[in-house]
Amino acid sequence: MLLDLSVELLLEIGYKLARSDHKNVRAVCRETSYAIGPLFFSSISLKSRRLRLEDGISLLEYLATGQTGWSTYAKTLSIESGIGPKETDSVSDLPADVLKRLLASALDSLKGIRTVVWKVQSEYALELDAISEHLQTSSLLENLEVTLDGYGDPDIQLGQFSSLRSLKITTPYWKASPIVPQVSKIVADCSGLTTLHVSGYRDWADMWSTLCANDNLQLRLKDISTTVVTVDLLQYLSSHSGIEKLALLRADGGNRAKADHLADTLVELACPAGYESGWSFGAHNIDAICKLAKLKTLTMSVNAEDVQGVEPSRNAVDLILRAVAHLPSLENVSICPASSQSSRGAKCGNPIIRHHRMMRGAINRALLNFSTYDQSSVVVHLGSQPYRLMPVQMAGPPNEHDPAVEDLLLGYCLFKL
Repeated sequence: MLLDLSVELLLEIGYKLARSDHKNVRAVCRETSYAIGPLFFSSISLKSRRLRLEDGISLLEYLATGQTGWSTYAKTLSIESGIGPKETDSVSDLPADVLKRLLASALDSLKGIRTVVWKVQSEYALELDAISEHLQTSSLLENLEVTLDGYGDPDIQLGQFSSLRSLKITTPYWKASPIVPQVSKIVADCSGLTTLHVSGYRDWADMWSTLCANDNLQLRLKDISTTVVTVDLLQYLSSHSGIEKLALLRADGGNRAKADHLADTLVELACPAGYESGWSFGAHNIDAICKLAKLKTLTMSVNAEDVQGVEPSRNAVDLILRAVAHLPSLENVSICPASSQSSRGAKCGNPIIRHHRMMRGAINRALLNFSTYDQSSVVVHLGSQPYRLMPVQMAGPPNEHDPAVEDLLLGYCLFKL
């Protein structure tokens, strides 16, 4: 029966399967192997710690022939450290320069790569050189994700990418990285870039100032995520329309007042503050949030002074839940505690753990004590636990338009997604 299906239908079935099942489907027969081939060979992963071993060399030699399925169908290249060699593994005695040329030939054989995910390992200098040189010639690349491990300062060159649509860079959070100037130049040169995620040490300010200072840039970002909030970033956000996804992760610094001018095109907004501050949700920013008519997903932190020991009308959790009625497109809300200012620079994690445990309890109590007559399908997330509105009792006067229907008092209850 399976063999009666068309190649297109078999491929569609393959899209519904986990990647681990593709190998099993290919092993059924020649026809299924042919049908599922484009999907099976659509991505390839190279492990830095295995490339000097015999099995790694064999893979590179196979790729270098240019006659593999990956040469034809691969669209995604992933480079990561992988599991280190075992005692039983054979280490190749191939000279370093020969291995570098072999790796370069293997990478050059992957002509259709559109996405590269690279976890840079500073200890593998040979691989760094070969991969850097390959990236400098990857003119068709559309998505690039680079994560630096922070051990050492690898000299990598990313090149120029005229077709780049998505750029995600993660640098060490504890020190500056030499890659930042390159990233700033790439962003300024890629007019088609729509997704930009940068995180790490506080050295991204120059990039945002460059974007703000150059009025001639045609850059129109739709998805921005960063752990470093600066005045220049906020200036860019307030002057640029069209942003659909914005994540200010652990926001801490900058002029928060500028952030109240949010683009009304936002579909996703995440602003979990690093420490208790005006970046958390409260009466001061509820009006700005309620203007986001297209918003579907909202993630916000709350401060202890706005949750603990305050009446419901001023409780930040209560304010968020009541704001739901003013956001017609909203589907999911996540509420989390911000760290206390007293824990800034703490050497021990116990005070932070105690504060978060206390805050999670306060947030949970405020959520469970909330009630409303307004229907809503919004799911509220506290950590990994989802809540939604359910009837808690019959109350209120009969509906004046339909006396047979009574108003339902609703409250948030835990449920399984």
